[in-house]
Amino acid sequence: MVCGLYKTIAAIHFEADEFQRLIQRQETVDAVRSSEREKLRMNEALMKLLLSLDSVPGVDPTVREARRKVSRRIVGLQEIVDAIVQEDVEGFWGGCGGGFGRDYWNDVMAEMEEGCVGREEVGNGEVFC
Repeated sequence: MVCGLYKTIAAIHFEADEFQRLIQRQETVDAVRSSEREKLRMNEALMKLLLSLDSVPGVDPTVREARRKVSRRIVGLQEIVDAIVQEDVEGFWGGCGGGFGRDYWNDVMAEMEEGCVGREEVGNGEVFC
């Protein structure tokens, strides 16, 4: 039973990885900035991942911890999407204005990785924090 729950969490973690790669693309940043609908679509997709994660019962302490770590990561991605919209375009990649850019991205990712005490291998060889 626990192995099946880990597989579900690993699948959600994999989808979060896909969203992370998508959010890092300049095309996505431009689309989110120019369209409220695109921002809403991204936030809804991330919320769907969180709801999928909530459906995994926390019967085991290790399952609860894995859910918590993936959940924090998804929330971090939501914060990044929100931050993209709030920053000015010229400051995005760390220009004169500081901006969201790579420094902010690196800070958020470092904070999410700090929350990962150790990496765990799950079921079919996928690894997540």
